[in-house]
Amino acid sequence: MCLLLLHFAAKAQILNIEKSRIDKDSANYLAGSGSLGFNFFNRNTGRPKGDNFTGLTATADVVYFSEKHSFFSINSYNYVSLRRETFQHAAYTHLRANFYRKRKFSYETFSQYQYDVARRLEHRYLAGAGLRTALLRSENVNVYLGNAVMYEFEQWLMPNSTDNIVTTRIPKVSNYLSTRAKFNQHVELNAIIYYQTGYDNKLGDFRHRLSGETNITSRITGKLRMKTTFNGTIDNQPVVPLTHFLYNLTTGLQASF
Repeated sequence: MCLLLLHFAAKAQILNIEKSRIDKDSANYLAGSGSLGFNFFNRNTGRPKGDNFTGLTATADVVYFSEKHSFFSINSYNYVSLRRETFQHAAYTHLRANFYRKRKFSYETFSQYQYDVARRLEHRYLAGAGLRTALLRSENVNVYLGNAVMYEFEQWLMPNSTDNIVTTRIPKVSNYLSTRAKFNQHVELNAIIYYQTGYDNKLGDFRHRLSGETNITSRITGKLRMKTTFNGTIDNQPVVPLTHFLYNLTTGLQASF
């Protein structure tokens, strides 16, 4: 588990599949990491007694390597309340399989469920499959390119409404470029950038999404690391009229197994 030391966020959902991916030659290998953070603080907001904030953040990533394949489960939960009312409530769970993982060209299938109350995203379901290409594999640096097709179903709640739900069903292409770089025995970086696009018949135009995440981890002990993560998302035409650019910055301790 991990104690969250600093959490400064305008929360965006960015999924870095590389943070749970470890290149292992051995078979039947289980690896993972988890974090758990609690926040309780008050701020002077112009009210006589100020306002009390409470929050909970949790993540759990698990990967299993068989002789030829690998299987991932990546999960996140974030909750913040203000004045005893929910201010932030978001979660996602992502499942992915990578078949023939040791080959230059391997295959991936994936599915995901997500919601984000603050962004008024009621539900997001997606599933897809594609090709993963190893552009560079060395002792200290790995670079991969992913190309996939997927189907995305979303339900958004319009602002100033409690029952006006907008539904989208969009086939998309999803592409990513990822890297893992080991600078020395103590410091490691992994990063990924996604580009996803699909034609929305209701909009009469393409919706584009560009997202990315960077993780820098510094080893403190054998199992304990300091981890800093920055991620961001740009939607050119959000389904609901919200901020086009969202970001999230987190620093804390991470324990792995």
